[in-house]
Amino acid sequence: MPNKLTYVASGPGYIRITYSEVFNEPEFFDRVRGHIRRLNGETPEHTFGILYNAWVEKNFGPILHKLRDDLEFLEADSGGLQVISRGLKITEAIKQEVYENQSKWSDYAMGFDEIPLQFSGDKSVIQDLSGRWFDKDNLEHCAKETGKNFKNQIETFVKNKSKAKPIFVIQGNDYDSFMTWAETALAEIPTELRSKIGGVAIAGSSLGSGPLEDIKRAFFYTQLPDELQVMKHLHLLGVGSITRLLPNIIFLQNGLYKDLHLTYDSTTHTSGIHMGRFFSKEGANLDFGRHFDRRVYTKILEDMNLFYDLGIDAEELHFRLNTNSTNFKLARGSRNDLIETYIIAVFTCVSNFKRNINELISSEHEVSKVIHSNKKLFIFESIRGIKNMADYQHWIKTVSRHARSNPVSSKPPATLTHLFGG
Repeated sequence: MPNKLTYVASGPGYIRITYSEVFNEPEFFDRVRGHIRRLNGETPEHTFGILYNAWVEKNFGPILHKLRDDLEFLEADSGGLQVISRGLKITEAIKQEVYENQSKWSDYAMGFDEIPLQFSGDKSVIQDLSGRWFDKDNLEHCAKETGKNFKNQIETFVKNKSKAKPIFVIQGNDYDSFMTWAETALAEIPTELRSKIGGVAIAGSSLGSGPLEDIKRAFFYTQLPDELQVMKHLHLLGVGSITRLLPNIIFLQNGLYKDLHLTYDSTTHTSGIHMGRFFSKEGANLDFGRHFDRRVYTKILEDMNLFYDLGIDAEELHFRLNTNSTNFKLARGSRNDLIETYIIAVFTCVSNFKRNINELISSEHEVSKVIHSNKKLFIFESIRGIKNMADYQHWIKTVSRHARSNPVSSKPPATLTHLFGG
């Protein structure tokens, strides 16, 4: 099959498609389904799915499943991060509760991965890498425990005769640790159950989040055991920007990725309208606020009309995007009008992003234009020649030191080493 992409919208509550009005009124429901079909069917090589959280948003499963036929697929996160951030312990009972929910409603499901990290300070600050370090000594233990989690998840799906398949999450801090993790975790899953794995996600939790780390993860996928590549499905966790997708786009273009289904999830655009941010068809983020700026709101409306014309003007759009749905007076229309406007605004952002990615994938020249528009992106031009391990090793030795990097350290902070030894 040719390469294919799927944009997976997480944070469905932001879109407002889970509101009761959407499902209680047949005419409105059919119209919303039409909007989703339009978004999913814009191009067959770049489709649309939705991800919900099977712990925090467990009630969304049966709601969103009513839209399943209009989506590429429905995916369910595990909610592990949310359990920890609330100060709770991930128990076997919580895991099983999540598996049962996923087995009923999802096509793909994230599992519980034990992350080999140590922390100093507040580990709830996800973007701050200074207070965390990779725990190499605990790698194999974490990988084994993760493998057991996936085994239990798959067994639940099989028991329930579910079509759901887990996304196999792989952790690591360098090439060797990623490969060790993959082999160790996979060994915990019986051979007869491995065909039930639906895809692979190369996590950045233990590696980092800079351009260098994105390039490494993009390449590491191609070196995984055949059993993890046979499904031809790579999932990118929390990626909603063009820059973060550049390594994968280039590897799609240069032939390193062949017959791959590349899926990526993000709340960047689903939450954008709520945050006062709109992603335009030109690939720019437009900030809008409660103050009526005719130029900005007219531009947003023009983009929205390309997706679906609501028959309103810029002033009405301003009113609808800045009015709480519970306060929407009938004199201005029904509450459905407000909800639908919000849905169209979010879907337009997603549609615009997909179109920008499609343009890049179809043209190396367009990719080069993006790279040369920002000197911080120059490193991506150098990875076009990476087509095998020898190319990658040469790139690491000769070019990678010039790449911006935001790594997770492989050693404890110096202060801790000084105090406690090591």
